[in-house]
Amino acid sequence: MVHFCHKVFAVQVILAALFAAGCYDHTYDYSDYEDHDSSRGSIPHDSSGIFTALSGKFSLEEPFTPKSLTITALKQNLEEAEVIEATISRNDSLGYTFTSDSSEYPTTFAKLTFTCTRSDSPDTKELTFEEYVNFERYHTPTINLLGALESNRVKDLVQNDGFYLGNAKKKASREIFKMLGMEWQGGVDFESDSIKFGALRLMPYLLAGSNNSDSAFVATFKKMSEAVERNTFGSEFFDSLKIADEVLANRYADVFETDSTSFVFLSNLWKDSYGLSACDSLGKQAKVATEQSKLKQQQFVCDMRKDSILFWKPMDSLDLNFGPCYHGHTDVAQTGDTVYACSDKAMTWIPADDITAIKFLFGECNDTMRNKARIYHDHLFKCHGYGFSIRWTDTIPLVTQEQDEFNAYFYHEHGDCTEENEKEKVIFRDEYYQCQDGKWEDISEIDYFGGDSCTTGDSLKISSHYYLCKENKWHSVGRLEYYGLSCDKDNKNEVILVDGEYFWCTFSEESFSLRSWEWKFVPAERLTEYSSETPPCMDIQFISYKGVQYICKNNSRILANDEEYRPWFIRTRCAEYSDTSYEIYDDGSKLCVGYPDLPPLED
Repeated sequence: MVHFCHKVFAVQVILAALFAAGCYDHTYDYSDYEDHDSSRGSIPHDSSGIFTALSGKFSLEEPFTPKSLTITALKQNLEEAEVIEATISRNDSLGYTFTSDSSEYPTTFAKLTFTCTRSDSPDTKELTFEEYVNFERYHTPTINLLGALESNRVKDLVQNDGFYLGNAKKKASREIFKMLGMEWQGGVDFESDSIKFGALRLMPYLLAGSNNSDSAFVATFKKMSEAVERNTFGSEFFDSLKIADEVLANRYADVFETDSTSFVFLSNLWKDSYGLSACDSLGKQAKVATEQSKLKQQQFVCDMRKDSILFWKPMDSLDLNFGPCYHGHTDVAQTGDTVYACSDKAMTWIPADDITAIKFLFGECNDTMRNKARIYHDHLFKCHGYGFSIRWTDTIPLVTQEQDEFNAYFYHEHGDCTEENEKEKVIFRDEYYQCQDGKWEDISEIDYFGGDSCTTGDSLKISSHYYLCKENKWHSVGRLEYYGLSCDKDNKNEVILVDGEYFWCTFSEESFSLRSWEWKFVPAERLTEYSSETPPCMDIQFISYKGVQYICKNNSRILANDEEYRPWFIRTRCAEYSDTSYEIYDDGSKLCVGYPDLPPLED
């Protein structure tokens, strides 16, 4: 993603001309890096300069975070010229990238000097690394610690042995492969975005000590780089048991998701470090035999790549639970609410696709299962169709979708109604059901909790519902009847608290022929807790104070059940309004009980 300020085609022509002049020897055979003919790199470079903007991206393992980057323009022998500042940015798709302003470069060679941190702590130090790149070969080079590890060696090969930059980088990379005991991968250039060899990509971090302090990490990395420069990288840096434990305990997932080629290297590493036997038969199992290992309980299974190469693969918790997954197996198993399949491609247990899971859990879609709906991970499926077209599908007819969803979730929670669970009662979505004759039937709340019969006098309170047993049958009653609370002239005006709500015993009449004493519900807005800030007492207001209820009448508080008072409205007649009741006293006066928003009564 090199950004050119002038026409891209023109720059490409210039670049092609530059390297046609001998900047890079494309014909050289790199197979023998021990006896490289360095004299082939002495062809002089001729360029009048290139004006362009440069860009690339970072490939750093977490928690490394790039902070700054400078681009140093280089001459043919890596002599430094102008230094250009680059801008680092981050986006979701590419991660961290860098871009520079347009500038003139004498060649397409550059040294990238970048700093990064390993944590968000205010005390963290910025670590500095260098890498040599050729922007003509890779327009958007990828920065990583492998390129930084080889930088001293590359510079030495170019300036002291006369190598071209490209040849020097290939030689240095092959030497690093050899130092780490890895088979060189043709076409792998550290600054390209083709490093899919996960084990190699992790090595600089593991060898320098991912858990070390910033200072210790930098010091170890510097010693490693110097050893690579001298081509004397040895066992003092490569503790095979330590690396094996570190990869297995903390980094194996990174390698596993990257490539199977890494398994060959790691298989040999684990075999030598853990004392494993030869991986010579598919499915063979082994266990760590090295006492010094931190992972003495780790088990391995002999697996095979698609190219028929056998390698030791660590067994994970699913392997231990279901049995090892390896090449050629297509087993399916379940743990919790998830179905797993042994994937030949991924070489491990992975969550099964929905249809595989549905078939494993509920069987094939056939005439017996037709029109049955089932749920898997909140995804609705139905056995639908006829003959050869019958199959599990998540395309549900709209006309039956609501009922299918209900049936599927009901089955998911309670299963089918069978002889084994006959008469069983369940609750589903606040409704009540009972298994009867092979079918779930809906029943009432009292049938669920109270059963089919009761003894007169029994009582049940279910949520906000009340039941009394009368004549050996359950009857729904009001809460006041349930508690046996009566309202008559003996307790007129009494206010009671029942299950968190207040009621007032008063005389009510809907007409002259229907007069009765009854409990009237007191709305919460008419009930006030008394305090010194309580507003003046208003008519038909209920006051609760220290557990005692009062009624406000004539702007004063009286005990709710106190009979020694005179009505606050004395009328010779009482108009009949809605929600209005009256009581005739011995003296012939009428007590009008209404709400304040009623029209005023007239004499």
